[in-house]
Amino acid sequence: MTSSETLRRAADILERLSAGGKPDPRALADAPLAEAWSIIPGEDVYRIGAVPQAPARTRPRIVPLLAIDPEEKWALVLAGNRIEWWVLGEPMAGTAAPQDGTEVIRLAAAWTRRWLQ
Repeated sequence: MTSSETLRRAADILERLSAGGKPDPRALADAPLAEAWSIIPGEDVYRIGAVPQAPARTRPRIVPLLAIDPEEKWALVLAGNRIEWWVLGEPMAGTAAPQDGTEVIRLAAAWTRRWLQ
């Protein structure tokens, strides 16, 4: 179960990204590399499936996608009860990233607001 504190933190980050903010380079330097990723559209929130290369937990995951910039090669995800930055490696063959990252953020912001009510 995701805590209210985690969702508030997600909402704050999404607000900053919506205003043109970027991830902290130090956060991305420490982020796991997500290989073989694919975007899964949803009515409420996008999801991302990937194999994040993190110590002691390299396994496929499907998690809510909060924000993405495929050109800059990063994604913001909700993994369990944590907000995580992922560095994007190569996508799964045939994968198309959303054309507009603002739509991903818009849906994620609305989704977090609903859970915080």
